[in-house]
Amino acid sequence: MKTSVMSCIAAAAFLSACDDSVNTPEVLEILEAEAEALGGLQRLRSINTLRGKSQILDNDGSYSFSYIIDRSGFIRLESANDTGVFHTETLTPDDAWLFAKPAGASDLKDESIARLNHAVIDTFTTGRERINMGYRYEYMGTRELGSKKGNILKETAPDGGQLLFYYDDETSLVSCWKRLTNGKTWPDAEELKQEHCFTEYRWIDGFNVPVESVHLYSDTREVVWSMALLEYEVNPELDMSLFERPEN
Repeated sequence: MKTSVMSCIAAAAFLSACDDSVNTPEVLEILEAEAEALGGLQRLRSINTLRGKSQILDNDGSYSFSYIIDRSGFIRLESANDTGVFHTETLTPDDAWLFAKPAGASDLKDESIARLNHAVIDTFTTGRERINMGYRYEYMGTRELGSKKGNILKETAPDGGQLLFYYDDETSLVSCWKRLTNGKTWPDAEELKQEHCFTEYRWIDGFNVPVESVHLYSDTREVVWSMALLEYEVNPELDMSLFERPEN
């Protein structure tokens, strides 16, 4: 018998009444330890805006990736190389568009809108908080990878998308994540063969932030691309004009 997501949310403020194996005390302990390791729930909840910039290196070379995000549902992602900005994606509560040269501005596809909405949620909430938003977490055992050993949690979002999170026992932080199903947020099947691993965290303004990471194939460990954080600012004043759709 199917149980609706809404009935699960209503029945479970802290523990899921829909499945005894989901959102168990063991799961809550892992998620609460992660929140504390990132800087603590109270401090994390004080973040309302973020600005960051990273350098990405792949087989085609390198480019910069910048983002500005507002908790109320605004996000802008910008990619640039030596010739300037060549790609932006922008989401507001009322609009969503892609800007690419030379085509100009066009409406974002539904899967891209869902992906950006997930990015806002993931940025401003912890797994512990997402339980109260209808997310389900299931304990999946442990994994050893090189010198790291840790717990594994499976996250199922309300839209059906699933991720595996691999934790580091020593730090309580996520060491890698892997997408299991597309849901409605990521249609690229090749992505399902890959995972993203954080190779270094660093304390910045009271928050434990991943500053270096690699995206690689899960089976061969072949690196697809790598990312290094260049700039990170908590609660900056954002230029909201950047969220206005440009005219072609």
